[in-house]
Amino acid sequence: MPLLVRSKGAEVGIRTTAIPDLTSCSVFVLDFDSELLFVGDAGTTEPSRPSRRVGVEWTNHYKVRHG
Repeated sequence: MPLLVRSKGAEVGIRTTAIPDLTSCSVFVLDFDSELLFVGDAGTTEPSRPSRRVGVEWTNHYKVRHG
């Protein structure tokens, strides 16, 4: 059993100041050949089947003004 398995990923995003306080937004996908699965009863981890993760990430800023 190999310690490291292959994974592939991609991300596409945009950084802008056109929308106030929105700094960046991106979409990503990750494909894993295997994952480590936590087995709670045994307190160990074991290899499991391949998986895919897809998500969106954004960064924005908000300032609270007093007055």
